[in-house]
Amino acid sequence: MQLVGRAVSPTNIPLLNGNNTFTGSTTFSGTVSGSGLLQVKTKIADQTVTDTTTLAPDSHLSVTLAAGVTYAFRIVYFATTVATSGVKVDCNGGTATATSFIRNVSIFGNTTLATLSAADGSALNTSTGYTTIGDTSVKIQIEGTITVNAGGTFIPQFAQNAETVAAELVIAKRGSYMTIAPVTA
Repeated sequence: MQLVGRAVSPTNIPLLNGNNTFTGSTTFSGTVSGSGLLQVKTKIADQTVTDTTTLAPDSHLSVTLAAGVTYAFRIVYFATTVATSGVKVDCNGGTATATSFIRNVSIFGNTTLATLSAADGSALNTSTGYTTIGDTSVKIQIEGTITVNAGGTFIPQFAQNAETVAAELVIAKRGSYMTIAPVTA
């Protein structure tokens, strides 16, 4: 199949099996997914968590995973926060369970251009955060693999890392994204 310079959406996309060539200004909207395909999800609007350290599931970055399959994933958040409360993330917002889960989280300051925090983890519900950011604009990168035990949804979560008495918030910005693809069947 070949698509040349045409808009593609989940309602008009041909079956993506075999060899596919995309040239020109082909535009994808919505979700393009299927067996053996890379799935890409993008936040289409900002999402705010206010005055809480309770992790909130992302309202846009969600995929359904099949049991018995290993997936590689990358999640990138562009976020703003208050320097004193910081930000934290984990990958336990969905219903899928894992027999194996490995991830690395890195938090970068966009103004200071420094790595503020980096941590490895081996559980869906292990959050990684950074409190005294000194930078109100951050990039959070989560990369890893998950071998799914019981199929279900895979959803990252975020919140303030520390609660202060001031009114503070974390905003996951529009344009943040997740990519995920099976690496075994």
